[in-house]
Amino acid sequence: NTRKGDAFLNVTKVNVMHHCTTLKRFLTGTGFSEEDRLDNVPSVNKIADYLSGVTLPARELLAFLVSLDRPVDLYELARHNGEAEPNRTSRLMLELQHRKLAYIEEGLFFEDEIPYEVKLWPGDRDGSVLDGWVEFWEQLRDHFAERDDATLGNVIVGLDFSLLD
Repeated sequence: NTRKGDAFLNVTKVNVMHHCTTLKRFLTGTGFSEEDRLDNVPSVNKIADYLSGVTLPARELLAFLVSLDRPVDLYELARHNGEAEPNRTSRLMLELQHRKLAYIEEGLFFEDEIPYEVKLWPGDRDGSVLDGWVEFWEQLRDHFAERDDATLGNVIVGLDFSLLD
């Protein structure tokens, strides 16, 4: 029974949520007043709670997508995940698409276009957990680009949103 208990603790540990309370570090320098930051705490914690329902591998893929400041192809994501073909990556993308976090935009292939471009789900699209916060992922990426004590992965994968305080 110890093995079952350990497995349960390991599965539970990767989904332990640490909410934010002030957003002082995250929204500093963005023109938000202290009152505005506090007003945004419930929205950010809603995103945190939502991400806790996403599998760990899908959160890892999402963190990688958020870290990029450029378009990415499904096959490039697969290579990032150690795959020659995007089998597992496609399944993870289906999860992210179902959860309205990211999607694959299949387009006609022209020389200057990516045929299977992976994009983050926009905050102004129906059903988005970002609920109108169009620049949330960009603000999060920019915030962690300036820090050396924490990463996007600590927040998105590790679910430690208290790092934004």
